Amino acid sequence: MSALALFGLWSLVARKNRLRWASVALALTMLLLMGLAACGGGGTGYVDPTGTPAGTYKVTVNGSSGGLTHSVTVTLTVQ
Repeated sequence: MSALALFGLWSLVARKNRLRWASVALALTMLLLMGLAACGGGGTGYVDPTGTPAGTYKVTVNGSSGGLTHSVTVTLTVQ
C-alpha cells in the first residue's frame, strides 16, 4: 500500500526535473519513518517471557515541566 502511494507521488512529480529530487527525498523520509514504526521505535532491553517475579519493588517516578522537577518513590507489589 505504501509502495503504491510512493509510486503515485513519484509519477506526479516526475514530469518536472527539479521536483524529482524533492520526491526522492520525500520517499526516503517516508521509508525511514515507516522503518522506525515497524520496529517499534527501537525498544531496548530483554523482555522476560515469564513476567515479573513476585515481590515488592521501589520505583522512582520523575516529572518535569519548564524549570520545575519533581521526583517521588512508589512501592510496586507484584503478586
